Amino acid sequence: DRARERLVHVLFRFATARQTPPVLLPTFFSPLYSLLRKGKHLHHLELPWEPLFALLLNLHLPKLRPSAFENRALARASRVEAVRCAAMCRRHFRAGSTAAILAAVEPLLCPHEPASLMLGAALLSLLLPTGG
Repeated sequence: DRARERLVHVLFRFATARQTPPVLLPTFFSPLYSLLRKGKHLHHLELPWEPLFALLLNLHLPKLRPSAFENRALARASRVEAVRCAAMCRRHFRAGSTAAILAAVEPLLCPHEPASLMLGAALLSLLLPTGG
């Protein structure tokens, strides 16, 4: 279990690092998703939500999206893997991170900008920690 936790931390760090080329994101997120899905004994695992939030913003906002993608299919695959992984990671966010996530997403919840509002709502549904 200890080795699995270390591997999860390493994969998470590589996947959310700013230096990681966007084309490699599925390479890190896919095994990370598998480890988190099968990790029934990862009760003590804690992951930071901030790097995942920043990555999801960069991948989903057109102005911030990296231009390093070779094609649209690869960009879509990276976004899909990041979203799948975020849904699994939220169980392991630090206790008390809900208020900080709400504060970070709040600027996106502007009713006058529908695209921003939809992204903010999606981020809330993905990142707010759940107990199960």
